[in-house]
Amino acid sequence: MSGLFTASVVSGRRITTTGRYKRFPIAGTGITAVGLALLSTLGLDTPYWRMALFMLTLGVGIGLVMQVIVLAMQNSVGPRDMGVATSSATFFRSWAAPSARRCSGPSWPTGSPPNWRRGYPRRRCMESTRGS
Repeated sequence: MSGLFTASVVSGRRITTTGRYKRFPIAGTGITAVGLALLSTLGLDTPYWRMALFMLTLGVGIGLVMQVIVLAMQNSVGPRDMGVATSSATFFRSWAAPSARRCSGPSWPTGSPPNWRRGYPRRRCMESTRGS
């Protein structure tokens, strides 16, 4: 959370002073990908400091992207529609997270990739999103 918060504040202040925001989501996406790749190397014997560093990397990447999305959306509308744009960004972000969890959640109890090849998580995700 500290990486996300710090990157979000720093990028927001930097965008305010320069007026340019294109490089932040590009860098944030790359840093997020690196953070996810680093997290995929964790094992049971990974030291806490390394795990914290990997999570910090992921947080910085997400922080660079999240703030810029809201700023870009606010800059694309007039002052009259600012509240609608901001609340729409928040609504769709809060709607997408549970949907992604619902689809990825069934893969965790199935164990390792050999179980994934059987198609269980995909079927389970499709079943859980139909009309429930």
